[in-house]
Amino acid sequence: MAWREWPLVAFTLLGQLATGIYLFLVLPAVFSGRPFERVAGRNPLLYVLGCVMAILGVAAAASFFHLGRPLGAPNALANLRTSWLSREILFELLFIFFLAVLAFLFWRGRGEGGLAKTAAVLAAGVAVLFLISMARLYMVPGVPAWNRAATPFSFIAATLVLGSLGGLAAGGVVSRAFGFAAAGYFLLSSPWGRVLAIVAAALVAVSVVGHALLTPCHGVLGRRAVPSLKPDLVPPAVFFALRLVLLAGGGVVLLAALRPALKGGPPGEGVAVFVWVAFGLAATSELLARFQFYFYARGGGRR
Repeated sequence: MAWREWPLVAFTLLGQLATGIYLFLVLPAVFSGRPFERVAGRNPLLYVLGCVMAILGVAAAASFFHLGRPLGAPNALANLRTSWLSREILFELLFIFFLAVLAFLFWRGRGEGGLAKTAAVLAAGVAVLFLISMARLYMVPGVPAWNRAATPFSFIAATLVLGSLGGLAAGGVVSRAFGFAAAGYFLLSSPWGRVLAIVAAALVAVSVVGHALLTPCHGVLGRRAVPSLKPDLVPPAVFFALRLVLLAGGGVVLLAALRPALKGGPPGEGVAVFVWVAFGLAATSELLARFQFYFYARGGGRR
């Protein structure tokens, strides 16, 4: 894989991580009523919104290193009618804008009104369009390895897994900053926190099975995916197995860490550490998957 493709690895993974955290943590928190509680005049949701915007900012900055002429970046918006690249950039900018509006409303103490909920829904809408544009950008006839259903599947899977696990990790960091060890204590009510944990574990399991179905040589329970869901080029079996082991390991660690909370009790000791370990394992698996995505396209990743 050429060094110029590494900024795209960072951009796609960070963009999907930010989108997932927003959809799995921030959006439910806005409508749950939980984030409006303040401690020492601070609103915990502002910290998570700042984190999501920072991740998007780093992703955007990374994409500049892929451009041959970074100063010409504004020209990328000039072809919205036909270019998925232009649409991708537009939706990312709109996503950041609505996040900033939402953060401003919470900062001004207007987070419970209809305007904040409208901004939250609009942010969710452009976030989904941002993800769709990102996937469609790579589905070009000139690169057969990408022009198939496996591409949007892999991008959506990364968003779901990284977003749910990243949401738990972010909730834990903010909660500890406010003096509470329970992940998501101030951002989501206790039932919401358990739901998010169950969803995260379920998504990891679905992703493991889904990726197993994507291999041309292997199936699950004798069932194989349709050709369009199979990547045109596949890595060695050991490489692929390592990805699945890391991803499955993240799910196992998450369930072990949150087992007391899933039974209705308080989170166990050190739950935040285990959540971060689970997130790290899943992120490493997705990083290997993205390396495969660009490396096995044989240099076809240039925009």
